[in-house]
Amino acid sequence: MKYIENEFQIITNNLNCPYHVNSELEFIIATKGKINVFHEGFCETIFVGEASLILPFHPHSFSVDENSEGKVIMFNYSVAEKLCSKFAPFSFAKYNFKLDKITFDYLNKLLVDVMENNSELIVENLLYTLFHAFLSENIAQSISSTHAEVFSKAMRYIYLNLDNDLSIGTISKKIGISPLSLRKIFSKYIGVKIGDFINNVKVQKSISLLKSTDLSITEIAFLCGFGSLRSFNRIFYSKINNTPSDFRKN
Repeated sequence: MKYIENEFQIITNNLNCPYHVNSELEFIIATKGKINVFHEGFCETIFVGEASLILPFHPHSFSVDENSEGKVIMFNYSVAEKLCSKFAPFSFAKYNFKLDKITFDYLNKLLVDVMENNSELIVENLLYTLFHAFLSENIAQSISSTHAEVFSKAMRYIYLNLDNDLSIGTISKKIGISPLSLRKIFSKYIGVKIGDFINNVKVQKSISLLKSTDLSITEIAFLCGFGSLRSFNRIFYSKINNTPSDFRKN
């Protein structure tokens, strides 16, 4: 089990859990075999590459056999409050969902990063990535499926093009929607401005490069899609309260 300032934890052992209620937002991911998830009065079985969402204060239990393994990722309600309050009034057809290879690999990278670096930024990106994967398959009744498709395309484009132009105009053009509509749809899903989210993802990538490579600060700035070193330093400091060079030294 790993705690990040009491806001986040991962459980990988003893996943057999009796019926209970938590205040946290939970995701359970099957990494080997299968996991039975009892939730909302019925049982869902998830297999490798699949996950299930448990909303705060919803009774649930888990059941695994000796040949199965998984991870339970839990977010304190204070971290997930925006998402939880946004979707609390809605009902979902199901709570399990699939993780495609790109998302699964990216999640594993985030989990490694969050274990190595006590960063709220990485925890936030982990939460948004999981919730995006869930929403891609399980759309609330009052949310347009067209909007959900646009949101999914935008998220995928951002993650795959961090070193390219990620201006809102470019993203909008690539997915075929106006910049104003993209801003509105993005804010509706995760409650933050798309520009802020893009900067969070860029900074998170830069943290990984600062820790794991000998690339210069300037090289990292451009690899992460910042238009200038000055812009990189300014945005990095606003998120981490430290400069890239001082972060690397420490």
